[in-house]
Amino acid sequence: MDIQRLHSLDQARALADCMYETYGLTFLRRWVYEPAEILEKNRKNEVRSYIAVEGSAVVGHLAAMVPALGLTDEGQPISAPGLAEVGLSVVRPQARRRGIQGELAMALFADVYDRGQHGAIMKCVTQHTRSQRTAMAIGGVPTALALGAIPRWVVYEGETQDPNQPISTLTVYVPTRPLPAAPLALPEGLGWIADLVDPAGARRLPLAPGPARVQSSRILTDWQPDRQLATLHVSAVGADLIERIDERLAYLAGGHMDHITVYLPGDEPFVAGLGPALAALGLRPCGWLPGYLHGGRDALLLQWSRNLAPDPAQVQVVDGLAQHVKQAIFAASPRPGLRLAS
Repeated sequence: MDIQRLHSLDQARALADCMYETYGLTFLRRWVYEPAEILEKNRKNEVRSYIAVEGSAVVGHLAAMVPALGLTDEGQPISAPGLAEVGLSVVRPQARRRGIQGELAMALFADVYDRGQHGAIMKCVTQHTRSQRTAMAIGGVPTALALGAIPRWVVYEGETQDPNQPISTLTVYVPTRPLPAAPLALPEGLGWIADLVDPAGARRLPLAPGPARVQSSRILTDWQPDRQLATLHVSAVGADLIERIDERLAYLAGGHMDHITVYLPGDEPFVAGLGPALAALGLRPCGWLPGYLHGGRDALLLQWSRNLAPDPAQVQVVDGLAQHVKQAIFAASPRPGLRLAS
């Protein structure tokens, strides 16, 4: 078995076969099933695929993607170039339990470091802790937990969870370089993030509540109809922020979105005082992404889910900081529902 960069169309075809034969058409990024497109993205370094090869077959894959989460605003990436997203992880069933995922991760994160990036994020499903353990073994720090973020029609081989429970995801940040000191606003309900700062290789200075710097907020809304997932990315925090978020949440929830994540800039004094107002909208804590936004700014994550109280026993995370994150998020009082815009 050999670990190498994807470099040929034949390998891209073998990778597409591996993806389809292992997980069917469950990957959100549909280009993983198009060999020519996979190869072109690798040639442009938008995607950097590492594959495990045996003979002519691809038996495993892991990739780093920039921009992280693949979102743009007026053609410009939302995320900073210093942060990659690591994902599209697959190991064929017959090749599992041989450490292939760990070898792919080691090769890929050496690549992230060599390219001067400060780190990468990995989204691990809580149905299986193996990917979480791989991320922690290479220095990963759990920073966010999205409750019920994957619809239940996605099925994972060998899972033992209640089929009526939606699937949650644990975001792990793997630092490769220290982050410079920066201010961080922590509204009520997100104070536990302070415990993650040092392990993530960051130095964050508490930011006291203050007035909004501008009157009008700017929000990018994105949704995935087939998965009933939506995101709100706030790029400018204005005095009208709560009103604007309330309107968007009502629109998305009424449009059959089951899970909504709100990304707030972490360096805005106005955000620090919005804890009660955000909770009144039905938003509960989700987590933190260091250095996610341009200029090295952090993002604070909140979530609304139609399943407001999933069974904690069905959300499996590894010990240590991951348990700390889980306990903090479940400790936030679930709200009875979404307050619709008037």
